[in-house]
Amino acid sequence: MNGKKQGSTAKTFFTSFSITCCIFIFIIGIIIVDYRGREMSFGDERLPFEILSEESGEATLEIRLLGIDESVNFTGVKKVLDFIRDFVCLPNRPE
Repeated sequence: MNGKKQGSTAKTFFTSFSITCCIFIFIIGIIIVDYRGREMSFGDERLPFEILSEESGEATLEIRLLGIDESVNFTGVKKVLDFIRDFVCLPNRPE
C-alpha cells in the first residue's frame, strides 16, 4: 500500500509541475508577442520591463506591457539586488 501511495504522490507532483511550467511558458510567450508586436507595428524598441537609476540613488521600474505604461518605485529591491551582486562578486553592468 505504501508503494502505491508514493506513486500517486509522484504523479500528482509531476502533473502539477508540468502545468506550472506550461503556465510560465505561456506568460513568457505573451510578453514576447507583445514586445515584438509593438516593435513591428509602432517601432517601439523599449523593453517591457526596465530599471532606471537616477544619480540620487532612486530607482524606478518602468513597465510597458499589454497596454500598461506604469512606473513603480524600485529603490529597495535594487539595493537588495546590488547587495547580492556584490556578495557573489558579479560585475556591475555599465548604466
